[in-house]
Amino acid sequence: MVNAAQIVGTAPTAISNYQYGPACVSIIHGLTLLRRTILFVTTPAREKRAMMRRWLKIFLLVVPLTGCSAQQNIQEDAETVVILPANQKTAYVTTPVDGRDGAKIYFRSGVLTAMIVADAFAPYFINLTLGSSQETRDEALTSARSQQADYLIEPKILRWRDVDTAWTGAVDQATVTVSIIETNSGTMIKSGTIDAKGSFMGIAAGHPEDFLEKPIRQYAESLFSQ
Repeated sequence: MVNAAQIVGTAPTAISNYQYGPACVSIIHGLTLLRRTILFVTTPAREKRAMMRRWLKIFLLVVPLTGCSAQQNIQEDAETVVILPANQKTAYVTTPVDGRDGAKIYFRSGVLTAMIVADAFAPYFINLTLGSSQETRDEALTSARSQQADYLIEPKILRWRDVDTAWTGAVDQATVTVSIIETNSGTMIKSGTIDAKGSFMGIAAGHPEDFLEKPIRQYAESLFSQ
């Protein structure tokens, strides 16, 4: 279980922004077109193979620089910055409703998200309890109070997409808000939005939950004084 403390100070919003690679797709399409052109050029097979090897080397050098890798963005939504002294308070993490992409619901994504949030915040509390079922905020506050928790940590999935990038051309994505609420008063003292996307090239293969772990840990760390 985890621990939080008093609210101190005011300050800016965004804490970090890890954005990569909008040029990735256009480069891939351009190189694909070039490859097709070369294949139909009436040059000897030996020269053709040499040309292809050269372009492959260029491709392998350029793609990593254009950022065909996982993207992570953290945006703090609250107007005040909260500094919570570590290892002094207790907390309760509620399990959010399963995420969806359009009409498609991803079962157990709520449980996975709650576990990631609990794991990220646990080092900063003397005790942290993870709720076992999905709850409304009022229900979660009641549960938190019954556990004598000082804070309610409430994750909410705004979007969840788990796809086969190679077949669909889309990437995995998870967008989650994490709110910290003072249990006794029911006042929200901090809220942040984490947006994580997979890799277009599949270099960072995985699922939405895999891309959430790092930014949620960073967000939790930013809220506590050591």
